[in-house]
Amino acid sequence: MDKSYWWEFEGWRHELAPYVVLVSAFIEHRLTGAEFEVMFLKLYKTDPTKWEDELFRALDGLFAAVDDYCADPRILEEVGGLDEAGMRSKGESTLRELRAIPGSHRL
Repeated sequence: MDKSYWWEFEGWRHELAPYVVLVSAFIEHRLTGAEFEVMFLKLYKTDPTKWEDELFRALDGLFAAVDDYCADPRILEEVGGLDEAGMRSKGESTLRELRAIPGSHRL
């Protein structure tokens, strides 16, 4: 049975698909900030892909936002960082950035 998935219809490179699916689930409120943080960090830190510079900068920018995320409002108020809404906003901008990068989609 041939299965096709939405990220295949959109033409994402297979190396980017896990990031696209994960970020999409988060910005669609299917994951909490804490769930996204755990899953993204695991994916990013174990990814052996040698990304082109533009793709690396986009993913690394999201990594920095996830690293800056804090779920505890008291700590967030004290030391700063990103709350869930801020991290979700960064996820949205990262998807837009990835879509615009040549080479992020299959030819």
